Amino acid sequence: MSSLDSSLFERWTAAKLSASAVRAPPRSWAAFWNTSRSIYVNACHKDAHYRLIAQEIMGYLPSPAARVLDYGSGEALHADLVAGAAGQVLLCEAAPLVRAGIAARFADNPKIRPVAPEDVAQLPQQSLDLIVLHSVAQYLMPDESRALFALFHRLLNTAGVLVVSDVMAPDSRATTDAWALLRFGAANGFLAAAFAGLVRMRFSNYWRLRTRLGLTCYGEAAMIKELAAAGFSARRVLRNVGHNKARMTFVARPR
Repeated sequence: MSSLDSSLFERWTAAKLSASAVRAPPRSWAAFWNTSRSIYVNACHKDAHYRLIAQEIMGYLPSPAARVLDYGSGEALHADLVAGAAGQVLLCEAAPLVRAGIAARFADNPKIRPVAPEDVAQLPQQSLDLIVLHSVAQYLMPDESRALFALFHRLLNTAGVLVVSDVMAPDSRATTDAWALLRFGAANGFLAAAFAGLVRMRFSNYWRLRTRLGLTCYGEAAMIKELAAAGFSARRVLRNVGHNKARMTFVARPR
């Protein structure tokens, strides 16, 4: 092989390795959420999702001066709605890329602040009025959820509220989630995109990671027991936060 051929071969090999690294799926849920991924079928879906979550969080605000923590908030596109009805909103995200996006989006809103999990751990005792853990429990191991519940018990004041929502039951089916998305798409003008998005999702990194790592599910009694062990009195409410009404929401208060 000539020196020129050797050089070309080396560059080709490097390019292939680089492309392979880009295509390689993340090895954990934390790594997945810190990529430029999207689980939304289009911009309309994304906007409708975050608007609905914000509107339903507002229904749990205990007062106009409430200090709120949305733990695992995602991009929280409409957190300004919550902030407009509350005293302060802390948006906690482990993914630096997501936190940076939050900081840029709400740079002019003094009532909204992005925080990392380590920042939350340093908050003063009983300094929060409402904590929301939406669609997060399924991505955590049980011991991770227990540690969070213990932390939340320390951070909530005696009249505070913890909302654990979008909890998946052990008998949850992917087909149920699919139908929920299609109904949401039909109601919000992205039904065709929802069909196409479900097909794409089946071949996505998200699906491969879900298949490999699985999701953590809880029965109603099991979640209430976990919250009780952390010092909460909890109950399941009839309506789940978000569009998927097959999933569960629990409201817990410090005992």
